[in-house]
Amino acid sequence: DVERKKGRTLGGVAVFLIILSVGTASTLWAVLQADHLMREELLRRARFVAASLDLARVTSLSGTEADLGNPTYSRLKESLVTTRSCNAQCRFMYLLGRKPDGTVFFFVDSEPPSSADYSPPGQVYDEATVQCREVFSGANPEVEGPVTDRWGKWMSAFVPVASQETGSIVAVFGMDVASDR
Repeated sequence: DVERKKGRTLGGVAVFLIILSVGTASTLWAVLQADHLMREELLRRARFVAASLDLARVTSLSGTEADLGNPTYSRLKESLVTTRSCNAQCRFMYLLGRKPDGTVFFFVDSEPPSSADYSPPGQVYDEATVQCREVFSGANPEVEGPVTDRWGKWMSAFVPVASQETGSIVAVFGMDVASDR
């Protein structure tokens, strides 16, 4: 009788462990699937915005404080501010450039100059990750994160902005959404 009870207890524990394992695996799969879909959506939105950028305007920027007096800079900034305001989950939108020595910098961002998070033209982006830098080298668009930088913790999409004639990348469009992970 004791042996039978012991057998039922072990059988019950085994069934419980199997159910727990299946439940854990199912939950993990659902989390990974949701993460994948969120990254795809972020990249889709970033590609859409990057495709709407006027390449002639982008190439007219110097990536220096001199751009502050350039009407093209003002129009691009206004466009990013407006576009960001229409994307509730998005916190930052920006165009990055790269100097010949590999230094990554901001051409323009979606923050007003009065914001503590504003990046003036030419500000160096020391936190540019390997994935971000690879987009300048002709790699495909990237979604990365969560990554922490001086502005917070983000999921970021990076999309190359390239000349249709030469294929050379003139800038990288970036879009950040907060990451609570």
